[in-house]
Amino acid sequence: ARGEIFAASSKDGDPAERLTRTEAAESRPVWAPDSRRLAYVSARDGSYQVYLYDFGTRQETLLTTDAAGSHEPRWSPDGTSIAMIR
Repeated sequence: ARGEIFAASSKDGDPAERLTRTEAAESRPVWAPDSRRLAYVSARDGSYQVYLYDFGTRQETLLTTDAAGSHEPRWSPDGTSIAMIR
């Protein structure tokens, strides 16, 4: 939706919740295996970085700070790690 990230429960049928509100486009969202976290990419600080949204705490965390950028996040099968391309 114009570069923002939204999420909605497939179980409850509630309206979608907007997770991001930035000038930059967010992309490449990937769910954690437990569906409680979402990793995605944003260029809001000039280069692409990976962010994590935790639905339990309703907080976003910047995971990478590489000047060359990071993208294409992928969760490990057990949800304890995220791989990405740098």
